Amino acid sequence: PAGTLAESAVVRLPGLDRREPAALTIEAEAASGGGAVTFGAALDGGPTQWTRAARGQPAAVLVPVGAPGARLTLRRAAGGPAPRLLSLRVQPHRRVWPWAGAAIAFAAAAGLAHRLRRPLGAAGAFAVALWAASTLALSYAPALLWLAVPEPAAAARLAVPALLAATAAALLSRVSAPQRRAVAAASALAAAFVFGAWVRAFFLPSAGSWDTEYWKAWSARMAEHGITRVYGDPEPFDPSVFADRLRGRQPLWQAPVGARAFVVDYPPLGMALLHGSWAVVARAPHRLDGAEARNVAAKLPATLGDLAAVALLLAGFRDRPRRGLTLAALYWALPPAWLSSAVLGYTDGAYAPLSLAALWMAGSGRGAWAGALLAVAALIKPTALVAAPAAAAALWPVRGALRRACTAGLAVVAAAMLPFLFAGTAALAVAQVFRIFFQKTFSGGFANLWWVVGHAVSSAGAWRAPVRFTRLTESGFPVAAAALVLFAAAAVAVARAQRRAGGPYAAALAGGALVLAYGLLAVGVHDNHPHAMVLLLLGSGLFTRRLQAVCAGIAVAYTANMLALSGLGRFYGTRYLLLEPWAGAEATFRMAPGFDATLLLATAHVLLFAALLTGLRDAIGAASRARAAAAPGGPSHARAII
Repeated sequence: PAGTLAESAVVRLPGLDRREPAALTIEAEAASGGGAVTFGAALDGGPTQWTRAARGQPAAVLVPVGAPGARLTLRRAAGGPAPRLLSLRVQPHRRVWPWAGAAIAFAAAAGLAHRLRRPLGAAGAFAVALWAASTLALSYAPALLWLAVPEPAAAARLAVPALLAATAAALLSRVSAPQRRAVAAASALAAAFVFGAWVRAFFLPSAGSWDTEYWKAWSARMAEHGITRVYGDPEPFDPSVFADRLRGRQPLWQAPVGARAFVVDYPPLGMALLHGSWAVVARAPHRLDGAEARNVAAKLPATLGDLAAVALLLAGFRDRPRRGLTLAALYWALPPAWLSSAVLGYTDGAYAPLSLAALWMAGSGRGAWAGALLAVAALIKPTALVAAPAAAAALWPVRGALRRACTAGLAVVAAAMLPFLFAGTAALAVAQVFRIFFQKTFSGGFANLWWVVGHAVSSAGAWRAPVRFTRLTESGFPVAAAALVLFAAAAVAVARAQRRAGGPYAAALAGGALVLAYGLLAVGVHDNHPHAMVLLLLGSGLFTRRLQAVCAGIAVAYTANMLALSGLGRFYGTRYLLLEPWAGAEATFRMAPGFDATLLLATAHVLLFAALLTGLRDAIGAASRARAAAAPGGPSHARAII
């Protein structure tokens, strides 16, 4: 109270620009009656430096570092009077202005104004352009600037984007009433794309989920030994040893990094993406420390996959540009995409656009393209194969298309395995990847049917306890076989709904339904595994109101599930000081009702799947009719999509 330092305190300066050296001045006096006082200050967890406060005298020098923000720990001298803090000021030696941000905002505004002048008129086009420039400028504003309001200097800097937004609003008043809705929609799209870019850039350097430690370990192994030895060192092929490894009778090799060893179970193209990502980040100029650079490298493939998904949606719906822009903006701006990729670092976003492209090709009767794209997606992460039945059902009526798809897919797999075959590690690669098909838990975190059953098996009546990961061996019945039968039944139901309706949009919708069925009915499903269902559902065009409502519910439940299990990941260093007080707060809702809220999410997933399945035939029919009525082009044009 009143700035008095009883024993110690921590001052957080989130978003403080540390690119240049700066002087840190702390003014304090004895709380007992004024006068000089001695206190200790430690910067960013460093050693404590004892200072005798004097007005206007710098207490420390902030050395330049790449990450923004500073954490200052203040301590009272033993036996001395309690200090009362009067002010804390950071004065940079040289101000750094965001010229890059200003240039990007200007270029974006000019491009938008030129592009939108014909459809929206001069006033409407400039209103959207200035609004986009305002949101871009705000995305460059550091957190400390907002916290410093209403200081005149902070208010003056924030007045620039505010003036741009006010000018946009004034121009909007000059737009005719029929066009205001179009201008408002264009402004919302601009804000969505800016927000999606900002949130990814903000979270990319964070540590993400614990799974990213595996990606980093694999990247370190490949950087040192090459990609062909990521699964282990070459050894002579022994059929009996290979068979025992496939059956789980022999332990598999693990990559040693420091004091830990990491299992290696991702396919070759997934490894290639991580290897290439680390090579790019290591060579590119940046102001990240080593840990942050490794975080970016681990998350970059999935984040680039998000960007590819936006381009794919725009290309696939170019005969309906307004719908394509809306779908792309939704995927880019809403949490189901960026929470999994840029925040938590899961790799599902890297293969999702390939799965959608494969289904679109299958719906267009292009078997070779469909098979090749689906194989590439599966070589990044095998869960892409969940949508394979939808591709097969779409290709079934086309003579020879399914055969061409299988041939192309096998050719892609063979080409990807050739380097490992020549290096003598192909058998190791197959054995390591094959282990992921043997799940050992009822559910890996996705709130589905088996999440509830596992809780019933393991809780022994303690329904108010958090749901834990229950191993299949704890049950007395064949859970894995039952799950396989249930998923097969769901796949048959989806195929029957898809049977009389063709086209790329219908194939995408069937694929999204299959991924949701897998998430709900399969065992060992992690909270991020059904990620592709959101993009596949958006790729269907959402041509019915019922499907739009179901898709919105799926996106909300999927996001809540991921927040409950993984939160926003882990944060180290000074870059995310603003989030420290709330680092785990987003996951507290899990036990807020007095029991595990993921049980409610499991119920919601069941109801959403039932709603999707009961209306699937009508939704697939609407998607098929929409494609038949579309102008030539769209998803059937392979070159545009690739």
